[in-house]
Amino acid sequence: MDWPFPKILLPKHARLRVRHRISVSKPQEGNVLRFSLGVAAAAALLAEPLSLHANAQNPGPEAPAACEASREHPVAICFAAQPLTVDHCSRKAVPHFTVKTWREPGTTVVHYRYKYRLVHGATQDPEQLVGDRDDSLAFAFVDEDPDTAQQRAPYTDGVSYRLRVTVTTDRNTEASSDSPNEIPLIDKPHVQAFVIGVEKYVHPEFNLKHADADAKMFDRVLRGLLTSTADVRGTLATSDDTTTNWSRERIIQELQKTSDSVWGKEQWLCGDNDWFVFYYSGHGVIGSPNAASKNSSRFLSTREFDPQTLPQTTIKLRELLATVSGIEVANVVVILDSCFSGSQLARTADITTDGRGLRVIKPSSKLKYVSNGTIQEQYQVTNDTDSNAIGDYTRAMDDAKRAALVLAAAGAQGEAEEGFVWYEQTTDRGVVLKFTRSNEEKTSEQKTGGHGLFSYALVANLLKQLPTGTELSPILAKTRPAVGVAGCKLNFDAAITAVKYDVDGLGEGYQHPEGSPSRYPLAILNCSAPPPAAAVEGP
Repeated sequence: MDWPFPKILLPKHARLRVRHRISVSKPQEGNVLRFSLGVAAAAALLAEPLSLHANAQNPGPEAPAACEASREHPVAICFAAQPLTVDHCSRKAVPHFTVKTWREPGTTVVHYRYKYRLVHGATQDPEQLVGDRDDSLAFAFVDEDPDTAQQRAPYTDGVSYRLRVTVTTDRNTEASSDSPNEIPLIDKPHVQAFVIGVEKYVHPEFNLKHADADAKMFDRVLRGLLTSTADVRGTLATSDDTTTNWSRERIIQELQKTSDSVWGKEQWLCGDNDWFVFYYSGHGVIGSPNAASKNSSRFLSTREFDPQTLPQTTIKLRELLATVSGIEVANVVVILDSCFSGSQLARTADITTDGRGLRVIKPSSKLKYVSNGTIQEQYQVTNDTDSNAIGDYTRAMDDAKRAALVLAAAGAQGEAEEGFVWYEQTTDRGVVLKFTRSNEEKTSEQKTGGHGLFSYALVANLLKQLPTGTELSPILAKTRPAVGVAGCKLNFDAAITAVKYDVDGLGEGYQHPEGSPSRYPLAILNCSAPPPAAAVEGP
């Protein structure tokens, strides 16, 4: 049997994890590390200051212009506005400072070396020289040595440090200076999200009512929960965006661009605690790509969805997962609020039988059946080639020792619904989820404030993990109260368990959400209450 996800088994990822583990070792609090890096001033015959950035690749913010060397002070150590930063991939501290020297007119070039150390409080360790010998040969450098200049200092995450730099010249002049204040060094996880909502279609007969609102809600809440605890980047692609045509090709291109951020020039998603989150709300499609095919496949529709050109206007579920698997980040969450998005076959209560005894599924507002290039009201599910797509994906992630979780609004042959959703306090059952289907919405509040049943419940249960007492109404209206502990941990596994309980059997009773995890647990993501700007206009 051909393995459907070859990309994630490349040995390159194994090298990433080994390299990362080697570099994360850190000293105990109070440890001081000192590096000796030999460099030289640029040669010139004019009496003017000479300068050298300690980190040529990323010198940090420019130092104040007033920092200059002079006859009275022949060596000036100029700190950047942010003297210390963290290199995310190596999890090492990066210094940012400039050394300037002065010499008498007509004299030879000044050679020098410099050392720097990270200082926490008053504790100092013995000097640790790195790279060059501590003798006169250390002054022999004329230009910056790119190897030694890229040295990084181990540090303890969350501890505050100041940067101490010592410069010694070949004229027996020495200067030492500390950066003004201790700076907390914190390496936040990197989270990249690709959030898609397809509500309006080129062919308006396929239009949904709340898919764009779902995508915007999820994007805002995810960013809001992680505002102070992670560095979040993302792309929000909705069908009401008139500036970009989110075609099949454009979506695949965006996923491939995300893959480049792992191994490309930037290497942004390079840590064991980094995440990629993919979210989709729109029509799920099941059917045959052509009249000759006897197999059924599952697809996610794009704005250009056309039953007559199914392969060109949709993305096959198996293809999507294979493309996502090529993003070799350590933690991946895939969220699908569409029909046919899960891995389980339909339950007995979810199926009807036609005159020939073949199983078919009742149609819903977020699903379409396609056969012979046309929409079918009821479709014979014969041989679903994608029924094991999610299982194949999570097993492949297991083999790559990566963490993954697929959250689906419905089973492999089930439907996902949208409409007006809210939580309500009852006398006998406590707080329960209520739902009015989109075709039954009557008031303007219902018509403008609706969501996908699954998306609303998922976001509400993520918000529920905020500390007890957090006021959630400004973030998502008509939701349940927060019951988390003092700290907030963004836990998608716990959220999907609650979603199953809330959603299972609501609406017409055919929607059964599910979660499919890989064997390796997702890294912990700390969270906090979103600021007011992240508030979502709920129902």
